[in-house]
Amino acid sequence: MSPKVAAAVAQLSDMTVSQLAERYEQVFCEECRSRNKQYLVRRIAWRLQANDEGGLSAESIRKANELAVDAEARVTAPREHPNVRVVTREPNAFVDWDQRLPPPGNHIERQYIDARVSESWSEEKVIQRLQQIANTNPSRDIHKIDSNLACAAARRFGSVKKAMEAARVTSKPRKPR
Repeated sequence: MSPKVAAAVAQLSDMTVSQLAERYEQVFCEECRSRNKQYLVRRIAWRLQANDEGGLSAESIRKANELAVDAEARVTAPREHPNVRVVTREPNAFVDWDQRLPPPGNHIERQYIDARVSESWSEEKVIQRLQQIANTNPSRDIHKIDSNLACAAARRFGSVKKAMEAARVTSKPRKPR
């Protein structure tokens, strides 16, 4: 690499993204569609070096163009095309819930001391357990008593509060801080 090209490549890292985009358009004679600084620096440096070293031979360029016509490969997706239909995923009932939690109806397995406990939470089981806890510990927070029940209630009913309403259980109002 000649000293002139080496100096030009060294200056690229000190340029802003806007300056790099402008330089890209000068070097490649096409619009710059990227705003990634590292990508622009690498592409411009590669083109400067290729221009300095002589680039590809005419035969290589011709062969590459022949192969490119047959390849049908795209670097980026088409902008807008009348034959392209945009597919969006339909939201399901669990969009706003934590994805780390299993969906309702799935079996929950957990390790408890030396035994594996497996349980499946149905709406009826959630309601039954909420009523049981309300009878034995009416003043305690359900999250503190049984966190698995709280997660299952949130999954089945949308929130613990809605599950408690379905079970006809009233919770003790929290004290303001």
